[in-house]
Amino acid sequence: YEIRQDIEDAIIRLDPRKDENGQVFYRSLYKSRMACPVEEFTIRYVGPADIGQIKPHDVRAIITIDLALLKDAPQREWSELRQHDVVFLLTLDPPQQTFNPLTGTTNVWHYDREKPFLEQFPVKYVRGAEVIDVRDDRDNVFTGVGDSGVKLVGTKRFIKVHLDTAQYHSDIMNDVQCYSGFHLLMRRKPKENNFKAVLHSIRDLMNTQCVVPEWMHDVFLGYGDPDSA
Repeated sequence: YEIRQDIEDAIIRLDPRKDENGQVFYRSLYKSRMACPVEEFTIRYVGPADIGQIKPHDVRAIITIDLALLKDAPQREWSELRQHDVVFLLTLDPPQQTFNPLTGTTNVWHYDREKPFLEQFPVKYVRGAEVIDVRDDRDNVFTGVGDSGVKLVGTKRFIKVHLDTAQYHSDIMNDVQCYSGFHLLMRRKPKENNFKAVLHSIRDLMNTQCVVPEWMHDVFLGYGDPDSA
């Protein structure tokens, strides 16, 4: 639910439209610090499946964004995306803005909070990705792991990511054409974006056999006589 709210907030702030040629543009590009238009999206590597699996072992991609229109603080935040941070790729189908040649004006349309969001700003696809590193156009690399002194220059950023391999396999098998190009890259606040790490920790705990001796279980759980240990 929180992820959906963040997606809706970012899209409303950017106020996307389609021009008469079907190209997506944004009326308020500078108003969202958590979402940035994708200039280019490229799948760079699809690894073979592990033995006994049908999904690829790894899928990597490069996302290109330009931070030129953002203020200094959002530029710095985008440049400091860390390894293992989770980001979201969005494909939109916004309303079309048309030009009336008789009046010389374009149609005026505003978001109405009383109406359902998806009726006004349809979202075609949402795909998650995990950051590997962030590079600038001089190939300086920032991962956030032991390289705090690295300063990225310019406004172009090339973000290398892992894609969800199960989702990628499902999309390819069902001929979902979402990887031909995404419109937006969205990030979340670090304190709110730790759900993947939490889920991995829970999974690891559930799959790990208890190493506490059986005779100590009751004491460890707070039962029995501590002196018996």
